Amino acid sequence: MDNSVLFVCKDPGGMNGIVPVFDAWVKGGGDAVLIANGKAAELLQKPPRPRPVRWYPTPERAVLDFPAPAALVTTFCEGGGMGRGLIPLLKGRCPTIAHLDFWSAPFRPGGSFAAVEYHPAYVAVSDRFGAACARVGW
Repeated sequence: MDNSVLFVCKDPGGMNGIVPVFDAWVKGGGDAVLIANGKAAELLQKPPRPRPVRWYPTPERAVLDFPAPAALVTTFCEGGGMGRGLIPLLKGRCPTIAHLDFWSAPFRPGGSFAAVEYHPAYVAVSDRFGAACARVGW
């Protein structure tokens, strides 16, 4: 399980973007772990489809369990959260990918991901406008 893909979310919007990818990855036979904090941790425990979710008090604690994951797939959740905290810890150990579920929020000055240390290696977007935001954002 050390080489699992880590899927991480915090907010409901980020959760809505990450969970379908997590589900598809697992359905396709991929090894994956869903880590949630914030409101997402609460929502993922409720019907209609509760999921096994891991929660960690700090990103450093999560890295103790997963020092070399296959990849990190996280969201650009406002205020950062676990996913943002994992990016600098996992850079160089695995690909770091963040899904842009809210067009320009992480790219604005002072945004949760504005500091270079929180920039993922890759940004996944859902549409052309998101791609444009990502291209000019940093």
